[in-house]
Amino acid sequence: MDLSTPTGVLAANGESQQNKRQLSAAASRDRLIEATILCMAIFPRGLRDEPIHAKAQEVNALLAARLAGKPRILHLDIGERFLGNDGEIPCELMADRCHPTEQGYAIWADAIEPVVRQYL
Repeated sequence: MDLSTPTGVLAANGESQQNKRQLSAAASRDRLIEATILCMAIFPRGLRDEPIHAKAQEVNALLAARLAGKPRILHLDIGERFLGNDGEIPCELMADRCHPTEQGYAIWADAIEPVVRQYL
């Protein structure tokens, strides 16, 4: 396997770096010409009425618009999977309402597996 030319890249960074790194990945197509890039949306953060929650949604909308239609770049937003019926993040999925727990990581893995199998 030639690791110098990857066939797939998963971009899943923290909120503070998410926008910059995903847009940078989209701009790096010359280095990753054969790769499909799966750019994850920022996961929900905090309580639904906290500013950080709205900011994540705002950045996700910008990313989705910026990456739409780009060849071999997929934007995947699975944030709804981390929310309960009340719109809040259950502690079982993110104890600190920011970082996934083991159960949260299982949800993430289940969500990306079909995409990875199909495109990567």
